[in-house]
Amino acid sequence: RGMGGAGRAVIDGRNFSSVNPALLASFKRAAAEGFFFIQRRAVTDAHGHSRTLADGDLGAFRIALPLRPGMVLGVGLEPITDVDFGAVDSVTTGARGYRLTARGSGGIQALTLGLGQRLGKGLYVGAHLDLTIAGAISEVWRKDLEDPTPYEYKLYGYSEDRIVRTHSGAVPAFGAIYTSGPWSLAATVQLRSDITQTRRLRNVFADRKIIDVESRTESDVSLPWVLGGGVAYASGDKWMASM
Repeated sequence: RGMGGAGRAVIDGRNFSSVNPALLASFKRAAAEGFFFIQRRAVTDAHGHSRTLADGDLGAFRIALPLRPGMVLGVGLEPITDVDFGAVDSVTTGARGYRLTARGSGGIQALTLGLGQRLGKGLYVGAHLDLTIAGAISEVWRKDLEDPTPYEYKLYGYSEDRIVRTHSGAVPAFGAIYTSGPWSLAATVQLRSDITQTRRLRNVFADRKIIDVESRTESDVSLPWVLGGGVAYASGDKWMASM
């Protein structure tokens, strides 16, 4: 996969690296790729208690479809972020303590549309658009009160906040590669973009059903300009070096 997706300048007809859309132009026949990865995380609280989580996710899935000689269409589903965590902590505040439980899960994915074009001898250009349209991040924050009052006299036993975050927006990127003999040079740029985050908060005093309120807020997440470059040197079919 071109050094694990880092091969911005490696023109070999097999490189699906999403960082340079010009790589699409090197495909002469249809191709597909899937990527599965395993993650291991550790969450540590203020008291030094640690909890380790491990999960597996299907990552990027991409296809390259030549439309005509020198022009290739790319379609993919790209993972942007993945969340999976949990934590439990007991807190004492004066005479009343409580147990705090937090859980988070979900992820955001983008539908990627790309187009690569070969221009003359040794020059490749391309563009792609990441459409952030799939997935959500969900969180649950629950506070269980350690109330000594008999159950039948309690006004509430716990409170719970459920937060769901979704994102929408588009991020364009452009790239170019020039090859001469064993050398390849590449440049990429991702434009500054704003992604809209919609946050839905639902607060529930579930024990007595006193309150069941949902609020909705929106905010913009600004993504900066990203510039990248690469160089590769290939000596026949024996070895290659790239940066």
